[in-house]
Amino acid sequence: MINFSNTGRLYERKYEDGQDINRFGITFREHNLLLSQDIHPALKVFRPDNGWSKSNEPEEHLEKIAKDILYINPNIEMILCFSYKDKSLANQLKLLKETVVIDSLTGESTDSILDSSPEDLEENELTDEIGIYNKYDLILCRHYIEHFHSYISICDAMRKWLNSEGLIYIEVPDCSKFINQANPLFLWEQHRLYFTPQSFFITFISMDYKPVWIKSIGEDIEPSICGLFEPL
Repeated sequence: MINFSNTGRLYERKYEDGQDINRFGITFREHNLLLSQDIHPALKVFRPDNGWSKSNEPEEHLEKIAKDILYINPNIEMILCFSYKDKSLANQLKLLKETVVIDSLTGESTDSILDSSPEDLEENELTDEIGIYNKYDLILCRHYIEHFHSYISICDAMRKWLNSEGLIYIEVPDCSKFINQANPLFLWEQHRLYFTPQSFFITFISMDYKPVWIKSIGEDIEPSICGLFEPL
């Protein structure tokens, strides 16, 4: 068990009991090299009143990622997106293949993206099958799954939403610098999971997610781990 003082908070908010979040200590546990936060208040507590910026993670790699995905399966047609963070990659795929249909978790009309942040949802809402009307060739989950303790349930649900040859693309922050160098820039209270390339591989292998490829992208403040999986 590892204890840290939280440093990622950039806004003012108090718990319902009046406790100042800035003095709230974060506790981590390790399982199969994956660091995860212990349970503490709902994600909505940490969301600023004016929402999050939508220009967070780097996107320079997405054109190549889209080409690499279509190289593995050029027959992709139906894509499911989790949030606005998937929109750029989904659009790259559509540019390369005009017949691609983009759907969102809401199950609403094509080319719509669920315009929300993880902090808008309770953890069990992601695993409900309400609104999932199709079987998908590809599911995109980009900088999203690290917000949830219930990642195993989410991954089990995604498997149900795939067709027999479907693929899942998952991208998360690479927190190696935070973990190995104690760099506090990677400590964000709304992130429940903190991956390294090693724990990323072990975590998804243990859930019977067969990796097609895993790539580490970026050397700057926001490096990412990108994985394309074929769930067994």
